This record gives sequence, structure tokens and C-alpha cells, in this order.
Amino acid sequence: MDKLFLGRAGVDFTAGLTEFNLEDTLVKHAMLRCTKHVILTVDSSKFNRVAFTAIAPLKVVHTVVSNAEIEPAIIARLKKENIDVILA
Repeated sequence: MDKLFLGRAGVDFTAGLTEFNLEDTLVKHAMLRCTKHVILTVDSSKFNRVAFTAIAPLKVVHTVVSNAEIEPAIIARLKKENIDVILA
């Protein structure tokens, strides 16, 4: 696939993308292996959160779409990691 819109339970700069259950994690692993562009769709409450299983490091993400309540420091860090940020 060309583009993958991915939601997550948790997004952390150290732990990466995380999920609450193993089944979802395995499906996400498979999808990430066959996509060219990853668009992470998460609300601001998911940042600095770590869930049960690790999916991938944050570096696999190309674009983040989130709500306007996201902290400016998080936006700056995402941009420093060369991740585009779109606020909805």
C-alpha cells in the first residue's frame, strides 16, 4: 500500500508506538512491512504514553495528524525527528 493511516494506544519518544494487545500489534507489524508512507492519527492524550506491546520505533512515521491540544514541545520534537505535523 502507498499510505497507511495508523492509530495507536501510546506514542513515546523512547518506547515508540505501542498497543494494548498482541493481536493488534501483529496486524500493525504486517501493515508496516508493506507500506511506503505512515500517517499516525492520534489525539494529544496518546503522547508520552506507553501501552503493553511495542509496535515500532517512532522513526517509521512520516506524518502525525493530531488535535490542536498537542503540546508545543511535542510538535517541536516531532519536527526535529523529520516528522510532518498536521493539526486538526
